[in-house]
Amino acid sequence: MKTRFFLLVALLLLLAPSKVSAQDFNVFASQKVVVADVRDMNDRPLNSGVKSMIRKGIVDACTNSQDYEVYEVNIDDIRQQLKAKGQTADFKNICKQIGAKADYIIFTDVKASSSAIGANDVTIYITSVLYRIATSSEVRSAVVEAKPTTESVMSSTIALFHKLLDAGGEQQTTTQTDYNITPQPQAYQTKTYKVGDYYDVDGKQGVVFAVTPDGKHGKIVCLRDLGELTWNVAKAACSNLGNGWNMPSKAELQTIYKVVGKLNSTLEATGDTLSNNIYWSSDSYDSDGAWGVRMSSGGTCFGTKLNNLYVRAVSAF
Repeated sequence: MKTRFFLLVALLLLLAPSKVSAQDFNVFASQKVVVADVRDMNDRPLNSGVKSMIRKGIVDACTNSQDYEVYEVNIDDIRQQLKAKGQTADFKNICKQIGAKADYIIFTDVKASSSAIGANDVTIYITSVLYRIATSSEVRSAVVEAKPTTESVMSSTIALFHKLLDAGGEQQTTTQTDYNITPQPQAYQTKTYKVGDYYDVDGKQGVVFAVTPDGKHGKIVCLRDLGELTWNVAKAACSNLGNGWNMPSKAELQTIYKVVGKLNSTLEATGDTLSNNIYWSSDSYDSDGAWGVRMSSGGTCFGTKLNNLYVRAVSAF
């Protein structure tokens, strides 16, 4: 009789409802993401509050995601540890130092540029790159623009997070080659242009560096540099401008060099000029390297795609 009683009690305990939390139903483990410090790419230091706001935006977006969670790591401590070992604090060594504690790491650069309208019309370019820690390889990069206001910066960093982590799949790498000037029959293209002319049609602005014989079509350079970026990030930054903007080919950069004096004469009036430094081209040298053109001489060179070089977009009209 006692045996039957204890068996009945045990059965009732097994069948009785138990308290469970919402987290108990999350059967899929979240990917752990390290959000590294925000690097200031400006000659004049940005307000520290802006950089903190950008980092907080990415951290909050990760925290609010069902698929990702932030793994807190003091990057400065890791840099000091690497320095003590006599190693450079590049992203590969940082990834190795973090090891299996996290799945991804996000490096973010921020560059503020004034437009041609005036010095007070500032746009912040937030560029993030996602690396897989296990392989120290780049997975995906994304660029967003923001105005220096709390609402704009926070909404932009959330958009950046979705571009970076929720895009799905690995980054697709394509080789961009030089393109011909393709006439686009539109009413406003009855106007003719020459090299060095300022171009402003339907909000698309630039300076003409190449034209067809009739002067109705050609190519323009963007009014400003996009900063000093790695090759993959540079490609993304150019294409994310939309409206037909691309990273220039090696041939296009050499054409720009030949007329750089005329271009800078026009660009000076907008508050910017082409630098004498090396600009990335869209032409790959191999899987790890790409060609660049030095604007002071027109000479070509190649370097690792992880180098930070100058970037200026071009487009056809």
